[in-house]
Amino acid sequence: MLARMPLMKDVGARQQLTEALQWALDNLENFTTHIREVGRHGHSPNFVAFTNLMDGLESISKAWKRPIREIVHDEQSQFKQMIPAVEEA
Repeated sequence: MLARMPLMKDVGARQQLTEALQWALDNLENFTTHIREVGRHGHSPNFVAFTNLMDGLESISKAWKRPIREIVHDEQSQFKQMIPAVEEA
């Protein structure tokens, strides 16, 4: 990604992203995805898809001119150990 930054047309965004990526590379011990533990399969496919899912939801929200009020996920047992429980107030 860092090698592709010169292709970015927006100078301000390019500078911020370059600095963020360089910081992550220089500080690997401080960079985390905040996943408590990796599942028994050694990967987290739902985490990988999360960014695209959120982008899609935002696009739909804007197209329909309606806010997203709630996101509900189905709890699958194979991933449940990686998703912290949300306690109701």
